[in-house]
Amino acid sequence: MEPRSSQYVLSKLSSLLYSSDSEAGLKQYWMPDDISLECYECTSKFTSFRRRHHCRVCGQVFCSKCCSSYIPGKHIGHNGNLRVCTFCYRSFQSMLEQGGLENDNPVENGGQGVGEAVQYRRRQSIDQVAQLSGSQPHLASSPASFKLNRKASTNVPMYGGENVSDPDSSPHSQGTQEMVKLKDPLALSRLWERVLEPGVGIQLETHRYYLRSYPGTFQGSKLVVWLMAQDSQTTTSHSQAVAIGQALLTAGLMSAVSGQLVFSDSTDLYLPSQPSLPDITESSTGRTPEPNVQEPAWLQELADSPFRPEKKNSNSSQRPTENKNKSGDTKDRETVPDGLMDVDVGELKESIADLVDSEDSELLENVYQSHEEKYLDTMLTAESIPEDWRKTILNLAEKAVEMVKPDVRYRGDEMDIRAYVKVKCVAWGQREDSRLVEGEVCSLQLTHKGMAGTIHKPRIALVAESIMFKDRNTMVSLESIQLQEAEYVKNVIGKLLDSRPNVVLVEKTVTNLAQEIFLKEGVSLALNVKPRVLQRLARLTQGGIIKSVDSMMSPPKLGTCEQFISHQSICSSGRRGTRLLVFDGCSPALGGTILLRGGDRQFLSKVKAVLNRILLIKYNWKHEKSLLANEYGSLMDSNITQEGFDQYQLAVSPFIKVLKNDSLVSFAVEAQDISDIAENDQSEDIQRDSNHPQYQLHNRCKDFIKMKVTSLTDDELGDKQALFRAAGWRLSPPSPLVIKPKVNYTVLLPEDHTENLSVQFSMYSKQSHVAPNYCVSPWVVNMQLYGTLDIGLGDFLDSLCFSSDYSCPNKQCSTLPLHHTRRFCHAGGAVSLHMQQLEAPIMGEDTDRLMMWKYCTSCEMITNIVPVSDSTWSLSFAMFLHLLMHENQLVRRGASRPDATCSHSLHQEHLTCFGKGDQVATFRYSKLHVWDIATPPDKLIIPSPCYSKENLMMILMDYKKAGSAVYSSVLEKLHQAKVENADTACGLMNDQEGEHQAYRERVENLEERINASESQGVETMSLLRLLQRDILMTQQTWMKRLSGVEIAGKNGKKGMVRANSTEIIDSAGKKADTDTTVKKLISTILPHTEENILPNPFPHDIHLITHIKGVELDFPNPYFVTENKPSSLISYLLSSPSYQEYLVSDEEDEHFVLEVSDLTTKFYCCSYFTKEFHQLRQLIFPNGEQNFVHSLSDCSRWEAMGGKSGLLFYKTRDDRFVLKQMSRFEYQSFLDFAPHYFQYLQQSIQSETKTLLGKIVGVFKIGFKNSATGSGMNMEFLIMENLFYGKEVTKSYDLKGSVRNRLINEGESQSGQVLLDENLVRVSCESPLYINQQDKEVLNEAVRRDTAFLASHHMMDYSLLAGICDKDNKLVVGIIDYIRTFTWDKKLETLVKSVKSSGVFGGQAKTPTVINPDLYQMRFTDAMNRYFSAVPE
Repeated sequence: MEPRSSQYVLSKLSSLLYSSDSEAGLKQYWMPDDISLECYECTSKFTSFRRRHHCRVCGQVFCSKCCSSYIPGKHIGHNGNLRVCTFCYRSFQSMLEQGGLENDNPVENGGQGVGEAVQYRRRQSIDQVAQLSGSQPHLASSPASFKLNRKASTNVPMYGGENVSDPDSSPHSQGTQEMVKLKDPLALSRLWERVLEPGVGIQLETHRYYLRSYPGTFQGSKLVVWLMAQDSQTTTSHSQAVAIGQALLTAGLMSAVSGQLVFSDSTDLYLPSQPSLPDITESSTGRTPEPNVQEPAWLQELADSPFRPEKKNSNSSQRPTENKNKSGDTKDRETVPDGLMDVDVGELKESIADLVDSEDSELLENVYQSHEEKYLDTMLTAESIPEDWRKTILNLAEKAVEMVKPDVRYRGDEMDIRAYVKVKCVAWGQREDSRLVEGEVCSLQLTHKGMAGTIHKPRIALVAESIMFKDRNTMVSLESIQLQEAEYVKNVIGKLLDSRPNVVLVEKTVTNLAQEIFLKEGVSLALNVKPRVLQRLARLTQGGIIKSVDSMMSPPKLGTCEQFISHQSICSSGRRGTRLLVFDGCSPALGGTILLRGGDRQFLSKVKAVLNRILLIKYNWKHEKSLLANEYGSLMDSNITQEGFDQYQLAVSPFIKVLKNDSLVSFAVEAQDISDIAENDQSEDIQRDSNHPQYQLHNRCKDFIKMKVTSLTDDELGDKQALFRAAGWRLSPPSPLVIKPKVNYTVLLPEDHTENLSVQFSMYSKQSHVAPNYCVSPWVVNMQLYGTLDIGLGDFLDSLCFSSDYSCPNKQCSTLPLHHTRRFCHAGGAVSLHMQQLEAPIMGEDTDRLMMWKYCTSCEMITNIVPVSDSTWSLSFAMFLHLLMHENQLVRRGASRPDATCSHSLHQEHLTCFGKGDQVATFRYSKLHVWDIATPPDKLIIPSPCYSKENLMMILMDYKKAGSAVYSSVLEKLHQAKVENADTACGLMNDQEGEHQAYRERVENLEERINASESQGVETMSLLRLLQRDILMTQQTWMKRLSGVEIAGKNGKKGMVRANSTEIIDSAGKKADTDTTVKKLISTILPHTEENILPNPFPHDIHLITHIKGVELDFPNPYFVTENKPSSLISYLLSSPSYQEYLVSDEEDEHFVLEVSDLTTKFYCCSYFTKEFHQLRQLIFPNGEQNFVHSLSDCSRWEAMGGKSGLLFYKTRDDRFVLKQMSRFEYQSFLDFAPHYFQYLQQSIQSETKTLLGKIVGVFKIGFKNSATGSGMNMEFLIMENLFYGKEVTKSYDLKGSVRNRLINEGESQSGQVLLDENLVRVSCESPLYINQQDKEVLNEAVRRDTAFLASHHMMDYSLLAGICDKDNKLVVGIIDYIRTFTWDKKLETLVKSVKSSGVFGGQAKTPTVINPDLYQMRFTDAMNRYFSAVPE
C-alpha cells in the first residue's frame, strides 16, 4: 500500500472535500475482510472477539482500538460522522488547524467552530501532549516542514477556558471553549497579548548577557511560572507551559537573545517581538483576490543571514495584498530629497493620450532590430553555426514570444518565459522540420506496442507515485501481502478507470497486473516520467497530478489536448530513432515546445543555447519597450546605429552600453540538459553483454565440487561441505547489464553581463533607534535576470513599497518603511529608493492603481502620470536597475524638437517615480565615489637626499657667521690677554689671523661651488658638514690655547721666555685634565661665566662626538647629535665603524650598545635585535641603508592627534619614518614578539603575500646626560614607516572596531585630526567608504591573516589607520600599534570598563575597547568588513 505518511493522508483528506458519494459508495474500494488477517496498525490478529473495522479514509482494516475516532461528515458532503483510524484522524485535525479544510456550514450554537464539532473517543491527556511537544521541539516547526507524529497532539487548553469535554457527551452541550492551537498564529497572538499586558502579564526587565545589557527582556523560567499560574480551574503542568513557550518562540512572537531556537525553562533571556500576522479580512475593493504579501527570497533572508543567502527560485507567484490604509504619520515624515515633489501635486493628472507614439516607437524598434542582428551574429560566429540557421532561430523565438504569455501579475507565473518554452533537440532530420509545438514533446514510449499511439482529444491522467502494492512503513506478513496485492491493484485501477482516462503517465513504476488491465481497457500507459515533465503537462493540459491513486475518493481532474501522438524519429541513415510522445494542441498562452532538427546532438546543443539566449532577448524587449512607453522615452539622435558593437560587452538590452574590460572572463559556462537531446541510440541505453560471466565460483566451492567422494563419513568431506554452504557458492552476484554513459555536451556562449546582476543592497533610516547603524547592513545580492533572486518591478513596488504589511527586516527597528532609504550599488553607480506620503491620493478615489511618471531634477519638468501596464509590471527588477545605472542614450519624448526644453538623460538625470494611493516611491541615480585601496608597500623607497642652491647657501651663511663669531671671539680674548702676557698673545694673534684667512678662502670656495653646481648637492652638503665640524673643533682648540695663556698669566711667570704654542697648549691641557672634576662640580652649582670661555657657535643641544667608549677620536665623525632629535643619535650609531664591525662579527649578543660623549654630554644608544633588523632592512630597502641613515639624521617633534597614551612621536625631516616612544609594557612585549615578527614579515615579502602591518624597521633605547645644562633622556623608541608618506591626506581614521569612547568632536580648524570609529559609523550610511570588489577581497584576506597572526601571539589593542586622499582618490590603510599583549593591566582595564559600560549605571551597554585577543580579532575583522563597502563590478 501507499506509505501512510502525512502527505498521503492529507492528499486523501483533500480529495474528500470534493466527494459527494455516500459511505456505501466508498465501500467498493475497501480492503476485503477475508484477506485481512491482522490489524494494519498494531498487527494484532483478528479473532471472534477482536473484530475488523475499516477506516473510511485509507480503506485499511484495523482493530477497534486503532480505529476509534470520528470526523464530521459535513466537511466531505456526508451525513453524520465518519469512522477513521487514529493516524488519519490526527492528520485531519492538523488540516483543520492549518486552515486546509473549510467549513461550508456557518458557525452555529453560540459561535461553536469546526474544531469544537469534531468528536473523538480516545485521546491522550494534556500532560502527554505537552511532554511530547516539549521533548520534541521540532514538532512546533513551520507547516512547510511539518511531519506529523503519531503520538502527538497540537491542542492545548487556553488558560481560563473550559476543560475538554467528555468524549461521550454531545459537542453542543458544552459551553464555548477557546483553544490555543500551537500552530495557529492568531490564537498564539491573543495569548501573547495577555502575556505582555501591563499589570497582568509578565514584567519586562533589563538583564545582563555576555557583558551587555538587554532592556525589555524576560527569563524563560518566569514565562513558565506565569503560564502555570494562570489556570484557575485546572492545573497546567510544567510540560504544557514549556510546550507553549516553544510554540511562541517558533511563531516569532519572541526571540532568544542567545539566538537559540529551542525554548528553555531556565535563565535564558528572551526578547518580545511583533511579527506581522496575515490579514484575515478580505479586501472588498480589489479587482482580483490576492494572497498575502511575500517578499523575494533574497530579502526574506536579510534578518537571519545578511552575508550568505541561499539561492532560491524566483517567487513571483504571489501578488501582494493591497490595503487602502495609510502606513505612516504624515506629520513625522523624513526630509524629502531635492526635486522629489517640487511640482504641485494637484497638477498631476493622468494622461489620456496614447502611450505609444508611432514615430518614437518605430525608432526604438529599429534600434532593437539592429541590436538583435548584431547580437545573433556574435552568437553564431562564436558557436560556428551556419548562417542559414539565422532565420530559423529568429522565427522560432518570435513565434514563442508571441504565443506564450506568462501571467506574472495575476496568475503568479514564473518571470522567465524559458520556464514555459521548452527546447527539445531530436538528432538528425532536416532543419526545415524544426517547429513550435503548442504543447509538450518528451522522450517516452508506451509500455506495450498494442496500445493506441494516436488519440484525438485524449483524457490524460497524471500519477505522481507508483501503482503497486506497498506497506505503509509497518510490519506486514508475507501472507497478508500475497492475499491483498491482487485485490489492492484491482481496487486502485478501478478507481482510476472510473474517470475514463485513455492516456496514463506514471512517475515511477506500475505492476504487471496493472499494465495488463490498462492494455485490456485500451488505455495508453507510459512509465518513468520525470516530475518536471508531469508538472509541465499538468500546466499545459490543465490536469491535476494525482498524488496517490488509492487516496482518490472522487474523480481526478484529467487533462486534455487536441492530439496525442506516439512518434518515432528517423535518423539520417534511415534507422529508427527515438520514441517521442507529443501532446499537441494545448493552450498556446500556457507554454510550448520548440522541436529542433537538422544535426547531431552536439550541434543541436549549440543551437539550443543560442535559441534560449535569443528567447530571453526578445522576451525582455517586450517588457522593456513597455517601460519606455510608460516613461515617454525616446532617442535624441534618430540616426543612431550599432557601430562599435564589438567594443561593448554583450547586453540583453539594446541601450545598455558598457565598455569591455580585458580582465573579465569572456566566456560563461551554460550546461545543457541531456534529457532534452535525443538520438537513435538513446533508446537502447541498457544492453546485455553476452560475454559477461553469469557467476563466479568461490574458491571454497571449487574445492568441494572437485573433491572425489569416497566415503560419506569422511571428516574432510563434512568440513568442505560446511565451507561450501557458508560461502554461498558464489563469489559475487552476476552483472549482466552494461549501462552506456550519457554524454553531456557543455556549450560555451559569449558572456552577457546583464544576465547576472551583483548589486549591493542596504537599508537605513535616520528616524530609527538603530541609527546611525544600518537596518540592513550592506551585502551583495546576485540577481539572475528573470530568475533566481529576481522579482518583477511591479511585484517589488506592491509587496515591498506600498504594502501596509511590509515592515523593516530588522526586528529591532520599529520605524515604518516609509521613512527608510534603500540603496542599490553596482559598478560605480547607486540607485536610492526614497518614499514619502502625500496629503491626498494621487488619482483621487482610485487608490488601487499603480501609477508612474518621470521628473527632471534640472528642468523641474514632469511627464504625464500614467498607469503601469502589465508588461511593465512584469519587467525584471534587475533589468530595471541595469537601465538606471548603465543607460545614458534615452531622453524624454520630444527632446529632439527645436522647441524642446529638456534633453537630459531619461534614467540618470530623471527621477523615476511610482505612486499608489497617497504614497510615492522615487528611484534616484547617483555616481559613487569608489576609492582605490593603498596598502603598505613591500619595498620601502627612501628618497635620496636632495638640496637646493638656496638651502645650501642658507646653511653656508649660517656656518659662515658661526665661524666668524669664533675667530672674532678669539681675537677679542687675545687682546684682553695681551695686557698681561704680550709676547704670547702676539704670537697667538698671528696664528689666529692665518687660520681666519684660510677659513675665509674655504668659505669663498664653497660659495663658488654652490653657485656653479647643478646637481642635487649631496657632495656639497658633505663639505658643509666638514666645515661645521671644523668650526666646532676650532672653537674647542682655541679654548684650550686661551686657557693656557690665562693660566700662565695668573701664575706670574714674568721671566718666562716665549715658548712655542704647542708647549703651552700641552701644559694647559694637563692642567685642564686635573681640574675636570672640580669644574664639573662647580658647573652644576654656579652659573657659567663666559669671561674666559669662547661662546659656542652652535646651539648647546648640538654635539660633536669626540669620545667613543671613553676613547678620544683623532678625527671625529662629521655627524652631529642633537639632544631633541633622538633619530640623530640612531643615525650616528648606524654610521659608526663599531656598528659595521658588529654586523660582520660572530657575537652572540642580540643587541648592540654604543656609548659616546663630548666635553659636556654622555650618550647611550642600544640597538635591539641588531642583526635581525639589519637583514629585514636589506630585504625591504632596495637601495640599501645609506638613505635610511641619512633620513634619520634629522627629525622633529610630531604632535599625533587622536592618541591617548601621552607618548612622544617624532617624524624624520623627509617625512618617511615615524619614531614612537614605547611604553614599558610594549617594550617587554616586543622582546618576546620580535622573532615571530621577523619570520612572519619575511615570509609575507618573499611569498608576495599582502600584509597590512606597518613595518617596524628598528627598535632602540636612547639616553643622554648633559652635565652642563642638567638635561637628560632615557626612552625606548621604535621606528616604523610613515603610512601616509607622499600622500596628501585630508581625513584620517584610527579604527579599532569598538564604539566605546571612540568619538571625538570634529574641528574644522584642527588640521591633521585623527577621527575614530564612531565618527565613521555616523557617516557610513549616507557617505560610506566604497571600494571595488577586488580591493575588498584583498583587504579582508590581509586583515584576516594579520589579525590571526597577532592573536596567536596574544596581541591586541591594534588599530587600522585609514587615510583619505582626495587628490589621488586613494584610501590608505595599514595596521599600527600591534605590539601590545593582553597583560594583567589590560585585563584589569577590561574588567573595570566592562562594569562601567554595562548599563548598570545608566547608558547604553557597549563592549570595552580592550578585550581578549581572540575576541578582539573577531570584532576587528568583522568591523573592518563593515566599514568598507564593496561595489560589485
